[in-house]
Amino acid sequence: MIHIYEIKKNLGEQIKKIRKNKKMTQKELGGSLLSQPTLTKIEKKGIITSYSNYLFIADQLNVSIDELNYLANNKHVSPFQEILLERRNQRLRRFNPVKMDKYIAKCVDYYERTNNRAFWLLEQSAISWKVFHANFEVATLVEYSNKIKIELGNMDKWYLFEIEMMASALYGFNADEVQEIGEYLLDCLKEYKSFIMTEALKLEIILGVMAVLSWNKRSADVIKWGEKIILGTWNSESRKYLHIINFRLALAYLDTNDQKNFHKKMQCAMVLVTIYNINYILEPWKIEVKKNYAEYDDKLKEYGLV
Repeated sequence: MIHIYEIKKNLGEQIKKIRKNKKMTQKELGGSLLSQPTLTKIEKKGIITSYSNYLFIADQLNVSIDELNYLANNKHVSPFQEILLERRNQRLRRFNPVKMDKYIAKCVDYYERTNNRAFWLLEQSAISWKVFHANFEVATLVEYSNKIKIELGNMDKWYLFEIEMMASALYGFNADEVQEIGEYLLDCLKEYKSFIMTEALKLEIILGVMAVLSWNKRSADVIKWGEKIILGTWNSESRKYLHIINFRLALAYLDTNDQKNFHKKMQCAMVLVTIYNINYILEPWKIEVKKNYAEYDDKLKEYGLV
């Protein structure tokens, strides 16, 4: 992990490098806000200036603050961002216990080194995911979901990280509680509607709520929450979850005796599984069907889920 003082020095060097590559003088970069002597100190000595000045410099250079930080950190994201990105990628891929153990160990290591409770929360979220995939018993999620809820419960407001952590904890709550928390999380997200990750978080929240409702045979509520996605804007993020959305809705329509929509949604789910080459998802689906929808074996058999 690069030292903070080294990052400050590198930041000044990167500002100078970008400026020169763009054939800009210090006078052009500073405009009417920053003097040439001030920019020289920033570029050569890495002196700390105000955040608003860094924003101004980034705008003048046509780069983002995130890009500046990335370059100053020797083209690495921060440990926190690294862990978050790894978590999101793992959620979209086939569960791998070996990779998950390494990820959990990394969370523990960063927490011990920084005492940042965010790494502890990420560790708890990962442990719950690992335990659940070991036996697909929902009861095993309750302990970890409550830990996360208690940890965040003393905050008056949840920001993006806390929203993401609660979204990961939804699977351990009951059907009534998960809808209440889900609605609150979606309401919190409205403040971040322009953020690039907001749509992905919204989908994670809705799918978490739909899963819990599906496990509890609250089919009418599953359909209601599914409509929040269907009526929304489709983009690259929502397409990643289309197979799960259709699977959840198919089971809900089957349970409400809507045969037409059941077949329509289940056929879509199966086609998408083939297109995305994610046949591994069928195993957990079979386990879920066996536990919660055994009375519909005759209907689900034709889709290879029995």
